[in-house]
Amino acid sequence: MKTQKETGDNLLKYGLVGSLIAALCCFTPLLVVVFVVAGLGGLVGGLDYVLFPLLFGSLGLIAQALYIRSGRKGPSPKTAIMVLVIALSVGLVLLS
Repeated sequence: MKTQKETGDNLLKYGLVGSLIAALCCFTPLLVVVFVVAGLGGLVGGLDYVLFPLLFGSLGLIAQALYIRSGRKGPSPKTAIMVLVIALSVGLVLLS
């Protein structure tokens, strides 16, 4: 059975890797170039609907991991983090 520190460390690693990948693909033309070279240029317009929720979810993982690593007692912010991630993702879709 994993300890809280190990769980927090794993969540932090996954959150950081996911955030880095999503940020690289969102803010640089890296993924656009890869899609165009692969002949999937028509899908480029919908990438933001996948990448931004991935970024929001990864940042939520980081927030939960930092809470777990802090060792604080009290109610977990997991529900608030999930609501915020979903609200940001839905807001992004509604704005476009």
